[in-house]
Amino acid sequence: MTRRVFLLLRLVAMLALSGFALPAAAICFPQLLTVGDSAGCTDGGIQSAIDKVVNNASCPSVVAITRASYDYVDQHLSIADKTLRLIGYADGVACNQISATLGSRAARPGVARPPRR
Repeated sequence: MTRRVFLLLRLVAMLALSGFALPAAAICFPQLLTVGDSAGCTDGGIQSAIDKVVNNASCPSVVAITRASYDYVDQHLSIADKTLRLIGYADGVACNQISATLGSRAARPGVARPPRR
C-alpha cells in the first residue's frame, strides 16, 4: 500500500513539473444569489441581486427567483456588463432548497421539491 502511495505521489509530481494542468475553465462554481422572502434568501428584490453579481464571462452567475408571498410586477431591471442567468422557480420552492450546483437533487425551474431530510 505504501509503495502505491509513493508511486502515485511521484506521478503527480512528474505531471506538475512537466507543466500539465487542467484548463481553468474546466471547473465552474457560479455565484448563486437567491431572491425571495423565505429562509436562506440572499436578496428581497431582483435588482438588488443583479447589482451584487460579480461579472465572470467564463462562469455566469445564477440569480434564482422564488415566488413566495408576492408577485414581481412592474419590475424595471437594469443589467449592464454582467454575465448571468435568471431562473424562476414555481410556488412552494424556498431559497434554502436551491443549491449552487442546480444538480439533480436541486429544485428545478417549475418543479417544487421538498427539502432534504
